[in-house]
Amino acid sequence: MYGLIQKHKKIAVFIIAIASLSFLLWMFSAADIRDIAGGSKACIATVNGECITLREFRIEALKSPVPIQTREDRIRIAETLVVRELLYQKAKNIGLHTSDREIAVVISEDPAFKENGDFSVRKYKELLASLNILPEEYEAYLRKILTVNKLIDLIGNGVYISPEEKELYKRLNYTKIDGEAYIVDRSQVRARFSPSEDEVRRFYEENKDMFVEEESRSIKLWKTKDKEKAVSIYEEIKAGKEPEGFSLIKEDEIDKLPGKIRERLKRKDYTHDLRRIGDTYYIVKVIKEEGKRIKPLEEVRERIIEELIAEKEEELMKQRAKEIKNKLLKGIKVGAHSLKLRDTPVNQIRLLLGVDTVDLIRIFDANTKVIGPLRTKKGYLILKLRSKQFKEPSPSDLEKLEGDLFTIKRSALLDLLIKSSQKKADIEFNMEFLR
Repeated sequence: MYGLIQKHKKIAVFIIAIASLSFLLWMFSAADIRDIAGGSKACIATVNGECITLREFRIEALKSPVPIQTREDRIRIAETLVVRELLYQKAKNIGLHTSDREIAVVISEDPAFKENGDFSVRKYKELLASLNILPEEYEAYLRKILTVNKLIDLIGNGVYISPEEKELYKRLNYTKIDGEAYIVDRSQVRARFSPSEDEVRRFYEENKDMFVEEESRSIKLWKTKDKEKAVSIYEEIKAGKEPEGFSLIKEDEIDKLPGKIRERLKRKDYTHDLRRIGDTYYIVKVIKEEGKRIKPLEEVRERIIEELIAEKEEELMKQRAKEIKNKLLKGIKVGAHSLKLRDTPVNQIRLLLGVDTVDLIRIFDANTKVIGPLRTKKGYLILKLRSKQFKEPSPSDLEKLEGDLFTIKRSALLDLLIKSSQKKADIEFNMEFLR
């Protein structure tokens, strides 16, 4: 959950905060104003047919604290804009709206538009004109930000924190321990063995469902912006004819198709279709489909060997962790490096090592001084405690703690909404631009 906070702090840069024009002035000073504000309609992506323009991309790029130089940088910004558009569309779909009055209030309170402490229409228009931005464009920008902000407020209103959650979160953050932490990972038990032929074959026979090759198909695709032409092509296909002008899409290229078409391709009865996405008509015909097959052993031998080695290393890690625990319980010298813990909050162990919260509860309830093995992201953890102490937080600390918990839960709900919206949406990136 904590990771969601970090991720959504980035989202909040453009969703929650409302940029003043003084910030916009700084943005535009970093590049050619006419190039950015010239109103290019080139789409770097479309979301359910709505274009995210090159202009929007450039504005967002200028807000980045680091230069946008690599393909990964461009994709990151494009994905950020797609998330914003998804949330804006969701907000509108459930009836959220930002009135002209609300936008006027935000503009009138912006210091960049004031003279002698009062809002100035003249200064408002002059500053926007100096950036080659029309007032309606700036107001549309504010409308989107304010509307999405309402959606996030609505999500926050649905967050409920139970007394049990508060108590657990309090104990995680205000229970501090002294002792040693013994960490066992794969580097300590690197398996030096080669699975036998019998082991490889046995694994293959017992796990054949891992090696099923998905259905493959070839697709003929026609694209046109002309409705009459699209209908004509579609009618010819239905009549068993083969119109010219198609592109052949292979199985490994299906990801390049719009999301709604990819969803249709999951259906067994999908043979042909005509769909409009944005301003383009897509006509699809599935011309070949093969049944599923299980890949032969020789094709998957290396993967099986890797799986068997990973299983062996997992077994050795667990065995090593149990050996350490038993020695600690008997007071025998372990002979392994340990991490010293001094007044360490339990929650810090969770964050640093990836121990599940449910496992950490054992620290609170255990009567023994040796706890574990606890599963971590990379292996196992054994704790030898000298002391543990819980100190009740002050009212102000408790209020902050509850605020953090609220943020975590709201961020988790926002993340679920974004993922759900992405699955249902028709999102298409302009890979020619992003590559």
